[in-house]
Amino acid sequence: MKGFDGWDAAAGLKKVADTWDQQVKVLMGRLGSEKGSLRGASGLFVQNDLGTGDGFRPLGTQSKLNGL
Repeated sequence: MKGFDGWDAAAGLKKVADTWDQQVKVLMGRLGSEKGSLRGASGLFVQNDLGTGDGFRPLGTQSKLNGL
């Protein structure tokens, strides 16, 4: 914080800026982790939906309503 060199508040402002930077890094790490978890959950939902859909396919091939 060169703009505040010589000011009494310079040390406090530097500490605040350093703390803010560290908190932003921690937050970005957490958000990255959450992003990965949400992508994993999305994949599980897709697999579950496909599995459920596959479970209904045999019923459709045996139905007398096919071709109507």
